[in-house]
Amino acid sequence: LKFYGVYLGNDNYSAYNTNNIRPKFASTIDLLKTRHLAMTLKPHIINVFACSKLWHVYSTLPLDKTSISFYTKYIFNYFWYNGPEFIKRNVIYKDFCDGGLRMVNITTKLKPFI
Repeated sequence: LKFYGVYLGNDNYSAYNTNNIRPKFASTIDLLKTRHLAMTLKPHIINVFACSKLWHVYSTLPLDKTSISFYTKYIFNYFWYNGPEFIKRNVIYKDFCDGGLRMVNITTKLKPFI
């Protein structure tokens, strides 16, 4: 059963949702790779354009650890242009006043829904 773009039911609905969202998420990030944006804008763009696809589905369904690692890896590969990470992730997640860039943390954002 598909309701508002989310698969529900007794079957393997988690795999259906994951297989449906991963390509959409990846294509959105790949589209963003063509734009060379400032480091301070990237977290906001990622949250608005790419992660909004995740919030819609995973606010109602559980998210497994392999999906979290996939999405996080894809985000940081875009953020650092597939290069080495010069700043630790826990620093990038912090607010501007604490020296961070306010990057969205998928785990903490979806924790209240799990």
